[in-house]
Amino acid sequence: MPKPAKCRPKGGLPPSALPINTGGDEPDIRGATLSCSLGGMSGLGIHRQEIVRTAMNHDQSTGRGFDSRRLQAVDMPLLRGEKNIYIFQPPPNETVGQGTTPMLSLLADSTKLNALSASPRQVAHNANCVKRFMEAQGISAPQEISRLAVKQYLTDLLEGGLSPKTIRNHLAAISQFCMYLVDDREILPANPCLRLPCSKIEKLPPLFLDAAECARALKIARDHHIYGEVYLAMNTGLRLAELRNLRWEDIDWSDPAVLVRKSKSKRFRKVPLNHKALVALRYQRFRFGRCPHVFPGGNPNPCCNPRHWARKGPRKMEWWTTKSLKPLRAKIAKFSQMPPGSVGRGWHLFRHTFATKAVRAKVSILQVSKWMGHAHVTTTEIYAHMGSVYTDEIEKI
Repeated sequence: MPKPAKCRPKGGLPPSALPINTGGDEPDIRGATLSCSLGGMSGLGIHRQEIVRTAMNHDQSTGRGFDSRRLQAVDMPLLRGEKNIYIFQPPPNETVGQGTTPMLSLLADSTKLNALSASPRQVAHNANCVKRFMEAQGISAPQEISRLAVKQYLTDLLEGGLSPKTIRNHLAAISQFCMYLVDDREILPANPCLRLPCSKIEKLPPLFLDAAECARALKIARDHHIYGEVYLAMNTGLRLAELRNLRWEDIDWSDPAVLVRKSKSKRFRKVPLNHKALVALRYQRFRFGRCPHVFPGGNPNPCCNPRHWARKGPRKMEWWTTKSLKPLRAKIAKFSQMPPGSVGRGWHLFRHTFATKAVRAKVSILQVSKWMGHAHVTTTEIYAHMGSVYTDEIEKI
């Protein structure tokens, strides 16, 4: 097991501090995903050497020596593909700030309750937003969370160049934590985030591929052996996670359709398959029909031997978000113009293209909304403006 650079405490770590391996080869601790709970905060996505350094600095500031037993491995449901998580836990009797209720306990309890109604990714995001707010404003007790403190924090985010949508996400996370302090713990008399003004989100028309760009994308797909992936994405509008987890048992060949079992809206749906999508699926089944997943995992170089994709389980996210998009980004500029910071944005361009083509073919907005899996039809209305707007009435002016 490799050692973290210059940060390992004397005597090493006890067995309780080793990473939990939930499958696959022995993981490299230095690259493990970590969670650090320190001073009432919860920070995700740091490396093990950083968490040890944080723990050592914390112990040094409190006048104690570093105790490696406090670095414990915790089995926690994570996003698929993440195998390990570490958590640095201060002693139970260590309080944070001068408040009567430790912020650590409050944030941890709030996070547990959020896990009942939100995904692990959303729970982690909310915890990080609350952490950043507390650090920036020096919050050490619930009573210090005020309307002015929240306003100052949001103003700093805006001056720092963050988008209005990101600022709204931070406000929503802080507001959710404050509602927990108001309703569940009855510590605050009211939520200071209610009716707080925030910058409006600029609504831009979605990017989509025109006919020439679609033809170019399909040619690239054939040349780089991603024919099935691109054809299915372009003709069904499936999200990246839905494509990645698609199984052969979800394909209805008699009444051509694909069953999406797990979607963003938490509801299953069926998307009909046109002739182009069926051709792509038959080609994919000829190559990988023996695998449970339509797009199986394996070696990311199938041009030499199709059997390299014969491993069980879905294909790794890294292939979808990085390797598969390289040839498309190199020759089609719109793939590089998609908003950064979210997994699957490049493949989301095919989803925009599918919805735009459906609207321009005069398919009803309600039907397109069902195919897309939108929880509300208002989400689909953004594509309504992409249809033809010309009428003879304009000639009367």
